[in-house]
Amino acid sequence: MADALTNQYGPEVPALLAARFRAVYADFPTEKFLSICLLEYDSLGLMARGQRMAEAMAQCLPADFLAAADIVQDSLAEPLTTDRSFAMAGFVYLPHGFFVANEGIYHHARSMTLLHAITQRFTSEFAIRRFLIEQPEATLTVLASWCHDPSEHVRRLVSEGTRPRLPWAARLPAFQADPTSVIELIEQLKDDSSSYVRRSVANNLNDISKDHPQRVLDLAKAWLVDADDNRRALVRHGLRSLIKAGDAQALALMGFVPAAGIKLAQVAFLPTAPRRGEHLQISCELINQSAQAQSLCVDLRIHYLRQNGRYGIKVFKWKTLTLAAGESSVLSYRLSLADMTTRRHYEGRHLASLLVNGEVFDLGEFELRPAD
Repeated sequence: MADALTNQYGPEVPALLAARFRAVYADFPTEKFLSICLLEYDSLGLMARGQRMAEAMAQCLPADFLAAADIVQDSLAEPLTTDRSFAMAGFVYLPHGFFVANEGIYHHARSMTLLHAITQRFTSEFAIRRFLIEQPEATLTVLASWCHDPSEHVRRLVSEGTRPRLPWAARLPAFQADPTSVIELIEQLKDDSSSYVRRSVANNLNDISKDHPQRVLDLAKAWLVDADDNRRALVRHGLRSLIKAGDAQALALMGFVPAAGIKLAQVAFLPTAPRRGEHLQISCELINQSAQAQSLCVDLRIHYLRQNGRYGIKVFKWKTLTLAAGESSVLSYRLSLADMTTRRHYEGRHLASLLVNGEVFDLGEFELRPAD
């Protein structure tokens, strides 16, 4: 995702920012700003481009942060009304959050009001993390007040900004060690009216589960008492890493008990020897040979061959289904073998298996060949 966005985040972005700053601050030095931003710009990744523009903002806006903050806020367009925080148009505000984190750390109250405004145009989830690390008590107090903000973007920031393992961002070691403060916040958001906010709560719960699995399992159990469909969906998504790992407690909370009398048949890989960049169709038949109906959570587990000759496991969500006594079902999964930012494919033997309610069923192996 980062590579694709970087390709769209070209020199027109600093030019647009310069025009917006100049519109509200007549003394803004456009040429200086662009010369700083565009120095070796093509060699920079997405986040580095955002940081470069933040550095240019610091050099071209007034040295007094309070004065600079007013200019930045005045330059903002209208707030978003939908959950488009990661749309490309919103990324024009990526430098703004970096600017606040870099320059506003000693002006907590003004920084919070500016991040409150920025997050309604893009997201302040990256910027708020420095304040959580260096000024946790004051920042948590502000976030607690934002749990009831009219804007779903602000409420989402409460959850997304406190995720201990937020992608593309520095981790929050204090919250990894003790997630109590985070749990107190997401407790207030678990029944939020916005699915956008609830999904962030689920992602936060999933992050916490990687360091404190039992605590999340206990919390999930409590949240499932008298839960409506929205909360059940949130808990299911929040437990996804534990479910993919075959955790018996997580599976049981979602209604999946150890399977009995399940048989695997008619396994097929098409093509039998795929090439890098192609798709592999994996199919099989599951047969319930028991005398009672069974609810099944079926995941696909691929043992990818790495460059060093070892294997790394990736689990893909496949399907949930209920099989009556004696019933069978044919399942099919289309697996991409194209390289991506997070995964490269290497020629050689790969292994595949099913996880059915946490139990492993061997599917076999396939030989990955070089691309044409």
